[in-house]
Amino acid sequence: MRKDLVVVGGGPSGCFLAEKVARRGFEVLVVEEHERIGKPVSCAGVVGMRGMRELGVGAERFALNRLRRGLIFSPSGEVLELDRGRVEALVLDRSAFDRHLAERAEEAGAQLELGTRCLEVREEGTPVVGLSGRRQGEVRGKVLAGADGPTSLVARKSGMMGRRRFIRCVQVEMRAETEPDTAEVYLSSYAVGLFGWVVPAGEVARIGMGSLKGDPGKGLRHLLRLLSPRLKGGPGRLSFGLIPYDPPRRILKGSTLLVGDAACQVKPLTGGGLYLGLSCSLLASRAISVFLEGGHPSLLRLYPREVERRFGRELRWGRRMRELLSSLSDRELDALVRTMAEERLRGEILCRADFDYHSSLLGVLLGNLPHLVTSLGPRALTRMALKGMIGLDLKGV
Repeated sequence: MRKDLVVVGGGPSGCFLAEKVARRGFEVLVVEEHERIGKPVSCAGVVGMRGMRELGVGAERFALNRLRRGLIFSPSGEVLELDRGRVEALVLDRSAFDRHLAERAEEAGAQLELGTRCLEVREEGTPVVGLSGRRQGEVRGKVLAGADGPTSLVARKSGMMGRRRFIRCVQVEMRAETEPDTAEVYLSSYAVGLFGWVVPAGEVARIGMGSLKGDPGKGLRHLLRLLSPRLKGGPGRLSFGLIPYDPPRRILKGSTLLVGDAACQVKPLTGGGLYLGLSCSLLASRAISVFLEGGHPSLLRLYPREVERRFGRELRWGRRMRELLSSLSDRELDALVRTMAEERLRGEILCRADFDYHSSLLGVLLGNLPHLVTSLGPRALTRMALKGMIGLDLKGV
């Protein structure tokens, strides 16, 4: 079997890429190892309103809640409240949203093969993919896209995956006393690399914990004990997931490229991957289409160039901020939240910070560096210097 584009992975990034290329009239195959699109789900499902509208994916149709306010809690209970008085984000029914993107891909002409696993990837002039399951044998594509998640086989087989650490996440759905327009974030040494969360999602709350080190289940149990006065009934659906922490060596090699979690296209501060993954899939679709229209394979390099131009700075500085936050003790996290909650600094955050572009928050923090260092102490200043955050060129942040 021969196709113009073979996409391994039928999640949002893979299906969005497939749709955009198929709409240009090219033959596209998507292979997905699971029997159903949208299952399993291991995500809080929070996406920025503006970013989803920018992408035109119809996300609002699948919103279980609309979020206006965020509460960030320090380990000892200091609180930073962020509220601009408008809807900032949506909480999605991820299963339904993922199925919607798959249906759009099929309507555009892409072929979806469910229950089909990618076993092998090799280069023979063009990429060749070995398949098992419902569809067996081999398929050759002019272009191969790995959209197969954080443990991407395509990245490993093509030699693009470098060091790969993961933030391990565990989430439970429970009935709880929450405000439907408010998401809660819990900073703690239990959650190195991420945080705990409480997200209202219709009749239940999604309560979870993510951590780069240790057992996130232990952190979740701690969070549930903290929330116990607000919980109603027993735990519901339990889910587990991985968020990639380290980027691959590259996102393009020959005629094979990576998108979404396979390319570590996630927001470093929150681990959210929908906006970045879909945005980069759109950039990939444009480069692929130009190449398939009769151009030289070098035209595929437009993809990493555009990702770097659009998101490179954002990703690099977001990772440095994430590493700095991960190095703070509970006492320092208390001081950070307390300082950010001060009226002037909180006002700057509300004025300048952007839900999908966290470097805007970096600009606020570095603009108040002397005050932050006074609050956090000299050890935090040393860590900032080691992370390369002192002397940052703020142009464009």
